[in-house]
Amino acid sequence: MSKRVIVIGSGPGGYPAALRLKELGAEVSIVEARDFGGTCLNRGCIPSKTFLDTGRRVHAFEGLRELLKDGSDAGFSPSMLDWEKVKARRSTVVLKLRASLEKLFQTKKIEVIRGRAAFTGKGEATITTPPPASGPGGPDKVGQAGGGATPQGPALLGQSAGAGNIAGGIKPHSLCQKGGAGPIKKRFDAAVLAAGTRPGFPAPFAEFKAQLTDSDRIFDLPRLPGSILIVGGGVIGLEFACFFNAMGVEASVLELLPDILAGEDPQVTRAVRSSFEKRGVKFHFGKKAVKLEISRGLKTVTLEDGTQLKAEEILVGAGRVADLSGMGLETLGLEWNGKGVKVNEFMQTASDDIYAVGDINGISTLAHSATRQGEIAAENIFGAKKTFDAGIAPKCVYAWPEVGTVGLNIAQAQASGIAVKTSRAFFAGIGKAIATGDTEGFVQLVFDAGDETVLGAQIVGGPATELIHLIALAVKMKLKRADLQEIIYAHPTMSEAVHEALNK
Repeated sequence: MSKRVIVIGSGPGGYPAALRLKELGAEVSIVEARDFGGTCLNRGCIPSKTFLDTGRRVHAFEGLRELLKDGSDAGFSPSMLDWEKVKARRSTVVLKLRASLEKLFQTKKIEVIRGRAAFTGKGEATITTPPPASGPGGPDKVGQAGGGATPQGPALLGQSAGAGNIAGGIKPHSLCQKGGAGPIKKRFDAAVLAAGTRPGFPAPFAEFKAQLTDSDRIFDLPRLPGSILIVGGGVIGLEFACFFNAMGVEASVLELLPDILAGEDPQVTRAVRSSFEKRGVKFHFGKKAVKLEISRGLKTVTLEDGTQLKAEEILVGAGRVADLSGMGLETLGLEWNGKGVKVNEFMQTASDDIYAVGDINGISTLAHSATRQGEIAAENIFGAKKTFDAGIAPKCVYAWPEVGTVGLNIAQAQASGIAVKTSRAFFAGIGKAIATGDTEGFVQLVFDAGDETVLGAQIVGGPATELIHLIALAVKMKLKRADLQEIIYAHPTMSEAVHEALNK
């Protein structure tokens, strides 16, 4: 007998769950209150990588100066770029990928409902669909988010915030059930919650939310600022600091903790921080912001020691939070653990027919982790007992230098009582890196000191976000150093740094 499953949210956790459920024979409905693809495709992973690619092109152009004829100058500066074209390129990429996702839903015959869902009882949900577009200013009017307020209704199922206003200057998707017909009631045998999260605003920034920007709205700044203060030294903060620095903006990062990239190996954080500082990015660590003032377009943040930081724009990138109000979770007895909806190792909530995947369960904030969790939930709905292993999910930073880590670092292994040995190779000694001038960074491998099982790796520089998958496989399969040494590494490639590290 076919199972009826409702999937709430079409981001990297929701749509893979829907696709796998359909493959397994389920009758699937996917509910989306905003844009197909969720935050990742529309306001996160993909648009930020498009921006970073623009910055990388600028960075590469600057590197050509040493090859110019004596006395000549390329005469290029980032100020020559058309900011509107930079944003339009991002929109083109997002729309292309969103259209592909829409087509996939059509091909797989997955029912799509645009609206907000709330549980009204065991096995039952009500979906409130938006009314028909009513012309300028109506519910489907494209919103402009940068530098201004975004309507902030409760972030319900399938939505992060601002359901009526599509951030990013990108038109809403077309494949949806048109609103105006009233609420839709759905009976289901199982449900997958993949509603995602919204940007968090800690004090004292929360009360100025409409006058600041965040990782959702940054893509629609009306102009490039002369200076920007980025709150948060995690992945979001570093990637935007890298981009704005390349674009000629004076960029600084405020981080409450003692260093960037919390939890990463000190060798990694030191290398990345040093690289950023050499390019002019400033860091402020270990001090809490206590006051924010805005006057004549200049924003001033006062730290607890009295230090004042001034910038034209402030980007709050200090993490994301789940807001599941209005979803009717209380009717199902679902539990909240402070980070998200509590789930067991099978992605099940306290209600055994409800699964929660991605950001909202607090296990991992990575898009690819959400994807795997969505697939696991789908298979478990059909009786499997699959579990999610966060230890084999690579963590990546797509700035330059790139960062890719997986498994255990030295401190994590030692905290688990494992004696370790490490080996390291620098890209500066690799032929391909020297030929391309991409010599920054290293590969560090972590092994069990006894049998040399691969426990993890930390890669900085080069194509770190690509190379890390080889080590992820090794960790998953519990391979040993000798197993990886048997691979023939093509020459010249950056992967030879892995080979060098293995042989040290």
